[in-house]
Amino acid sequence: MKTQDSLKPVGTWEVRHRIKIPALVHAADAMVVERAVSALPGVCKVAADVEKHQVIVRYDRCQPWRAKRRLVVPGSREAALLTRRALRQRGSKVGIRARRP
Repeated sequence: MKTQDSLKPVGTWEVRHRIKIPALVHAADAMVVERAVSALPGVCKVAADVEKHQVIVRYDRCQPWRAKRRLVVPGSREAALLTRRALRQRGSKVGIRARRP
């Protein structure tokens, strides 16, 4: 099948995965599923097969969001620093001292 040939993994970390969806009956449903899956991070290509009731997804397994996060001890200086940075990025002035002239 032409769509399956184009979905063969190209890179080292690319994977092809088939997802069975029994409710996938119409082409309109397939388009909605393709749009939703292709919006996910790491997805390279999506193809829906209405006759087989499945979606074939080619995605990259090596994504930064899959990396292990470093543990920060609550109450430590590092935790306080990271909290202040996050508050500053949001525009909150909580925890920021006013400068004296």
